[in-house]
Amino acid sequence: MTSAKILSVIQKYHDQLSRTKRAVVFKKAMRLLQPPEDRVTLSQEGRRKELIHKLSREIINNLMVSKEPTGIALEIKESLEEKLGQRLFFEFDPKEKSIIVRREDKSRLAKEEQEEVLQTLRSLTEEKLRKIIS
Repeated sequence: MTSAKILSVIQKYHDQLSRTKRAVVFKKAMRLLQPPEDRVTLSQEGRRKELIHKLSREIINNLMVSKEPTGIALEIKESLEEKLGQRLFFEFDPKEKSIIVRREDKSRLAKEEQEEVLQTLRSLTEEKLRKIIS
């Protein structure tokens, strides 16, 4: 890599960093200009619910992309399979930009079944996290 290329990369990084800093300052200024009655503050319970929601999304995403989940993701997957009485596999279809749920024999679940499985997965994940966080 030539020194001109290195300088170009450093300049681009510097520009991105500068833009990011300006954006942060702008966001802070906008919050300060906002009237107090328009500001939203979350209670402790609201923050806890938001944390559970974010963590559950991360765990579910982990289940979707990993061939062999570990830790809490594995526990939740096992609970789901026990509750539904069948072994399931998740995969992401980049063409459809959606999650595909398959049975052990690799057959695809119907759309309604997939929605039910994903909803059950969400509720099991959030329930497990509530127990851990409480």
